Amino acid sequence: DSYRIIFIHVPAAWMSMLAVSGSASGQDAAQGGSDGTSVGVSAQGDPVIKPRDPRPGERIEDRRPTIKAKVFDRDSRLEKKDIKLKLDGDRVPKNDFSYSRRKELLKHTPENNLSLGKHTVKITAGPRGDRATRSWSFKIRD
Repeated sequence: DSYRIIFIHVPAAWMSMLAVSGSASGQDAAQGGSDGTSVGVSAQGDPVIKPRDPRPGERIEDRRPTIKAKVFDRDSRLEKKDIKLKLDGDRVPKNDFSYSRRKELLKHTPENNLSLGKHTVKITAGPRGDRATRSWSFKIRD
């Protein structure tokens, strides 16, 4: 018997689609990224959450940073009602963050100064039955 080994070149853009954040069950992935994010592999149609600011693992001085994330779903147009935001485990009311469907951008600026140290952002997005979750941390230094 003889066997052939076939190498297939996969464009980087295709590979990035495999590393979509979150999971269809809405649970954080068991694996953690090296940058402090929770990362999982999900189906192509699951919502995508990409941290923008502060970046995962970033050390910043601003005590009221504007938290930004690109949030979209390839299957449907997300609405603000489909998105949940938590900062340090506390749910941020829908009135306290904005979401632009056109720009696919979530923004939130805390009302008060955050304490020095580590802070965690957690976003859950998608309609019921098709949700993804992404968490990441950043630090405020003096």
